[in-house]
Amino acid sequence: MHLVFSYTFSASPKADKTPKLALFCRALPTTAQLYQCFVLSVWATKFYLPIDLIRIDERTGNIAFIAGEETVITIDAQGRWDKTHE
Repeated sequence: MHLVFSYTFSASPKADKTPKLALFCRALPTTAQLYQCFVLSVWATKFYLPIDLIRIDERTGNIAFIAGEETVITIDAQGRWDKTHE
């Protein structure tokens, strides 16, 4: 998940000069994705697999979960996961 911080100032001389902080999250996982990611993390560590990467794809909204040398899992928005062999 990428966090983007932006400060905005008003161009008007009479306006308040204090900066306004806006926090934007480009992609947030769903509750089902978070739960499934936690379950898969527990599963991977029980088999002593190192978790190399957990990242959300901003284009599709799917989570990429890479553990060990061969385990690549994608988690969709409904929490369904699919293991692909790389």
